[in-house]
Amino acid sequence: MDSKPTADNQSPSWATFLAGIGIGFVVAVTLGLSVALFASLGAEASPPAMADDPALLVSQGEAAATAYGCAACHSVDGTPGIGPSWLAVAGSDRPLADGTSVVADTDYLVESILDPSAQIVADFDDAMPKGLGDVLSAEDLDAVVAYIESLGG
Repeated sequence: MDSKPTADNQSPSWATFLAGIGIGFVVAVTLGLSVALFASLGAEASPPAMADDPALLVSQGEAAATAYGCAACHSVDGTPGIGPSWLAVAGSDRPLADGTSVVADTDYLVESILDPSAQIVADFDDAMPKGLGDVLSAEDLDAVVAYIESLGG
């Protein structure tokens, strides 16, 4: 941002700066940096999942989704945000930006987390942080998917 005073001797505000580059971009970059920072600290969002205890897996998925900042873009109450709501997404038919559709099965959910640009949901931008496969443990990935699936479909 250019911090030089404008013609009316006013310094540009952060609001002007954010409006100029788009708040969606700022959120995506912030989330991307948060994920990268989280990974660089060598932290894990939660302890290894117990796949034989579905309730524990779902609970761990909710904790991991919170720790990784997923709720900043994805609601669980049906309200769309920067990204689609997770409520009732599992097993549903998802219209895609390219005019096709896909069933949101486990494979789709995993792909949407690991390669979010592969299939963009209609009416949403490609704003999800990339590289989550580099920071999410396999246990956290399984747990987040279990959490999404627990929200119905």
